[in-house]
Amino acid sequence: MTLRNGVEAPRAGIPERFLARFHDFIIMALIMLAAALLAVAAVVVGLLLGADWNWGDENAQAVVSGLLALAVVGMASLVALLYEPVTTARSGQTIGKRGQQVKVVRYQDGGAAPASRFVTRWAVPTWASTLGWVVAAAIGLPMPYLGMPGLWLLIHLSPLWGRGRRGWHDMIAGTVVVEASWLPPPAGPPAAGP
Repeated sequence: MTLRNGVEAPRAGIPERFLARFHDFIIMALIMLAAALLAVAAVVVGLLLGADWNWGDENAQAVVSGLLALAVVGMASLVALLYEPVTTARSGQTIGKRGQQVKVVRYQDGGAAPASRFVTRWAVPTWASTLGWVVAAAIGLPMPYLGMPGLWLLIHLSPLWGRGRRGWHDMIAGTVVVEASWLPPPAGPPAAGP
């Protein structure tokens, strides 16, 4: 693929991109599963220890257990939601991308993209899927949550027909996914000869 500055860069293959996405999905699902298990454990422990609590209000114990569970799930959700933008901002790779030997670079010249581009790249499918859920619920679809993964999946499938295998989220963020072994040419004028 030719970058905006005319440099040739080896595009990441579609199978590698999807396997990387699948691995990252599994990692985020494990984070959410761990949070759910901690939340259940917090509620169970709270209920088991509740017999020893003497707060004068029976509902207070349930409220504390519920708030603890909500805090654990909320923190795990935050970690899962920030996983992709934070890891790609550090090296252009998530754990899944590292395993598939692909990385995200700036489309303009193949250099490291600023963190804002990775946040944008992550936010496009995330906010589109949320919008899909809201629209599906607003128009009265019986299962509005189908709109959520539908738009998310559509955006992540867009590299199949996108120019240069760039997805809509890549185009909006000004990024491209390339083979991890590729290094962009050094910036600046060429060295003077002897």
